[in-house]
Amino acid sequence: MAPIKVQLAEAMETSLITLYGKALDAGQNPTILGDTMAANAVEKIDYDFTRLKVATTHAANSAARATSSATRTSGE
Repeated sequence: MAPIKVQLAEAMETSLITLYGKALDAGQNPTILGDTMAANAVEKIDYDFTRLKVATTHAANSAARATSSATRTSGE
């Protein structure tokens, strides 16, 4: 399957930070979150993720923070 081309406005690009952060973490050893589905999704998206400027060392922190925030919000 060919990669899926993604075109987003600048503000919407930030929605990819969580996905990319989880994907970067999945490639680390040891992984913290272990989200291999995020890694698979990133592989299928035709997008220059380097534009997001997410450092590998901070990837899991960014992803975990966003996930934690979403969990708290949905439980209210």
